[in-house]
Amino acid sequence: MADCPLPRIIETPRDHEQAVATLEKLDFPERPLSPEEKALAKLLERLILDYEERVTVNVPDVSPLEVLKLLMVQHGLRQCDLLEVFGSSSVASAVLNGRRAISKNHARKLGEFFRLDAGAFL
Repeated sequence: MADCPLPRIIETPRDHEQAVATLEKLDFPERPLSPEEKALAKLLERLILDYEERVTVNVPDVSPLEVLKLLMVQHGLRQCDLLEVFGSSSVASAVLNGRRAISKNHARKLGEFFRLDAGAFL
């Protein structure tokens, strides 16, 4: 990845965005990753997690549905983008409209999808 800046400690939201963008490029390669690219991906993942742990603020009054909706806005996602999590548009619709609670299985899948602890959705 010739256009990739050298990895460094993430200190700002912009640094975080750049690191995430670089990691996303490595997550969906058009060819197998070289050993160096694999090492870079591992390092970026650690740097991103360290930054997120430092800046995470616990907000106890936010419902799991509000967390999900906020994440969807932040990531520019629509209901149809979460079909792999919920399995069908009717279930996704019911959850997003508050007619159905987020199940433990959905919370686990949402955690994997957003790379967060599943507890954020329970």
